[in-house]
Amino acid sequence: MRQVTTRQFQRLPASLPADARNRTERAARVSELVFRIDNVTKYKPGEYIKSPRKMIELFKYQLMVYPMGEAGDTFTVYLQRVPVDGVDPRFVYENVDYEISIMNHRDDQEAMTSGKVKGSFAADARVRGFEKNIIDQVPRSAYVDGDGGMVIKARVDLNNSRLSPAEFFPDEEGFWIEDIADFKKGEDMKFRPSWIGNYRTRVVVYPGGHPDHADGQEGLAVYVHVLESKGTEMIAHPLKLKVTLVNHKMKVNSISWVGTFQPDGAGDDSWGPNRLLSVADLKDDSKGWLDSDGELFCEEEENVSEDRRGMTGFVFKTHIQT
Repeated sequence: MRQVTTRQFQRLPASLPADARNRTERAARVSELVFRIDNVTKYKPGEYIKSPRKMIELFKYQLMVYPMGEAGDTFTVYLQRVPVDGVDPRFVYENVDYEISIMNHRDDQEAMTSGKVKGSFAADARVRGFEKNIIDQVPRSAYVDGDGGMVIKARVDLNNSRLSPAEFFPDEEGFWIEDIADFKKGEDMKFRPSWIGNYRTRVVVYPGGHPDHADGQEGLAVYVHVLESKGTEMIAHPLKLKVTLVNHKMKVNSISWVGTFQPDGAGDDSWGPNRLLSVADLKDDSKGWLDSDGELFCEEEENVSEDRRGMTGFVFKTHIQT
């Protein structure tokens, strides 16, 4: 059982001047992360390194750095929000102020900075925080020490931000699956049963392919098992299932599948795409389906007709990153 830790926060003394209290309260919502890369010259274009994670309030974040460029010859740094246990992944941190700097080893006052930027972060969102054409200058610049080391600092300010729910239906649920690439054919991930409208359902995913798939033809399979229903709705109304696989690099390349079924007690693995995407493509880093952490974000939501009666359905979104 997960252990819950509670914290006691001490109220600021009433005698503290108002302006000092305000400065103290604002400072409490500011965080800095300092990340040292030992030798930036050992990396190749497209290779990245992630910093340790840091947390302020419910905002956990890290840096993702491409020392020799993500695709071309541009030094690139991302600021990435990291999901937190117990925090609904559908909630978005809005209006986060952040700043990223590369420290100057010769003059502390001459850091190369991106300037203050404002952005919004979903549970696993990353934003481009720094991009400079400095690759040719890196080995001999003041921003790299004699061992090729570089120090990058990120400053996050939550004073003007808020944690807000994204748009979703009341019966929506979100899930995370880790290490998607490690699943073998036939291995599944079953989520806890839940009521969606009058249906009690369970979502089942086969990241490495369904057991019925021929060798070499494995694909990502997603199913909804209808376990039971309230009243006679299972007979009266069909089930509409929508599955969306989100491409992390290019959202326009995302894949959607929609099907409508009449639940008839046919059993497991009866409703859903049997081969949404080949496992080979799923695991291909260049395709943009997997994220650096190999994580899959799944979102299930009710989809009723315009008069809010009739078909019940699901949107099952998968966000997979390397």
